[in-house]
Amino acid sequence: MVGGAEGPGTPGNNSWEGNRRTTVGGVTDSAGGGGTPQYPNAWCRIRREGSTVTIYRSDDGVAWTQLGQTVFDPPLPALVYVGPEYSPEIGNITNEADRGTFLAKFRNYSNTFAEGAPGLSAAVQPNGDIVITFEGTLQERDASGGGWNATTLASPATIAPAGAGKLYRAVQ
Repeated sequence: MVGGAEGPGTPGNNSWEGNRRTTVGGVTDSAGGGGTPQYPNAWCRIRREGSTVTIYRSDDGVAWTQLGQTVFDPPLPALVYVGPEYSPEIGNITNEADRGTFLAKFRNYSNTFAEGAPGLSAAVQPNGDIVITFEGTLQERDASGGGWNATTLASPATIAPAGAGKLYRAVQ
């Protein structure tokens, strides 16, 4: 939700962005945005009510400003997985050597979940490791697709940066 650098020597817009993809395989477009993140206190929140998803930003994690809202049609299924996303834009970087020089840091990431649903939270350590705390069984799959497979990991699980390119979820 925060626009960052587009590549070495090319500054990003340093502005809040809220993007969404309303059709499978379709293009992304803006759900709203604006304002400059007040680092290191840049907070974002996603709220779902039925098929309505609302995005917010905050400078303190207490006072929230709505950035945008989307009502999905057809309606969203009952179960939807969300979480932090790291997807640098590389199509507009002409120097191929610069296309792999991105870094994302997620801090204080947490999840609120419905009663009876398994809990899942993740934190990125300074060395790049991701620590996932979960209830139930942790499953993984390749980000490019495929089925979910149970891991043998116990909570909290540490995933090395080489584990990037995988998606994780907790199930009961």
